[in-house]
Amino acid sequence: MNRLISALIITFCLASLTACGPENDADNAKQVTGSSTGQKIDDSNPVYGGRFTEPYLAEPMSLISTLSTDAASHAAASKIFVSPLKYNKDIELVPYAAESFEV
Repeated sequence: MNRLISALIITFCLASLTACGPENDADNAKQVTGSSTGQKIDDSNPVYGGRFTEPYLAEPMSLISTLSTDAASHAAASKIFVSPLKYNKDIELVPYAAESFEV
């Protein structure tokens, strides 16, 4: 009797997980649509605006880059605040967000 109940519970769980699966549309993953218009967007050109979603293991505690001490805060703040200069492989300052600079 216990095996029958266990088999029914497992069958029910598998059926419910299968019902929540993705559609069988092959183009579903490749299609990109605009959020407000519903039109297809060409993947080769950048699209301005919209939303950028990136998963983190923890919630960022602070978005102030100088005060962030945890990895999630630093990762999120680095996407928001960009340095105008960066170091290249020869440890020389080169423009990153800036077009040019003078020393």
